Amino acid sequence: MKKPNLKIHDREKIAPEEILFYADQCHTPRQFINIMKRLQSYIPFRHMACGYGNPTTYKIANVTDLGFPKKFIQWYLKTEMIRRDPVFHEWLRTQQSQIWSDVFHRLPHQFDPEHVKKINEFKLQHTLVGGVLDIPQEIFSYFCLTMGSKKECHNYTRTFADLLPAVDRAFKNAHAKKPRFAGPLLTEKQKAILQWASEGYSRLGIARKLGITERTVQMHLAAIRKKLHARNKTHAVALAIRYKLIG
Repeated sequence: MKKPNLKIHDREKIAPEEILFYADQCHTPRQFINIMKRLQSYIPFRHMACGYGNPTTYKIANVTDLGFPKKFIQWYLKTEMIRRDPVFHEWLRTQQSQIWSDVFHRLPHQFDPEHVKKINEFKLQHTLVGGVLDIPQEIFSYFCLTMGSKKECHNYTRTFADLLPAVDRAFKNAHAKKPRFAGPLLTEKQKAILQWASEGYSRLGIARKLGITERTVQMHLAAIRKKLHARNKTHAVALAIRYKLIG
């Protein structure tokens, strides 16, 4: 049976399986916020914030929140803390949901003291984060849900991960005009280097093919790994093939 048109404001709550449907029916920021309000029936978060970003420049746009401390958001954006945020970079590296307090426990020395001070000030230690990374489109969406305790974060991590694709789709549908971030992800030379690497050429062999120095090839490979968030050259080649950046 065909479901009725979306009228979120008429509903008490939305069952998890229905979110998959309503994500495609979401067309405005207001509808997205209403979906997130109903989502609280299944993931009892206190605050929510999300936005688009560029994985190379770390520029963020279309920030939306539901009760999240606006002074913290303003500070975070103004200081470009995302560039130095270990929690964000752990998510970007692993593509797995992260809990702020867990990452801080593992990597305390990587945190900016001012960041820790702000987190404590606004009581955001128990924040569950995750998102969707789209390398070909050079964009990521990033979601932060503040919970009441670390235990709640762990209890709802799986539910959050399961519903994240649908929530991400609703967010994108609500902002049909996605921000355009300037600049290609990889230059033509970097693509050529990856192409030769995928065919088994060494750095020296690639340098000879392109008429550049081996050191220049090494510098390009380092830049490529950073852009693709790859562990090494082999991983970078695998990601480039997966994302159809090379043949």
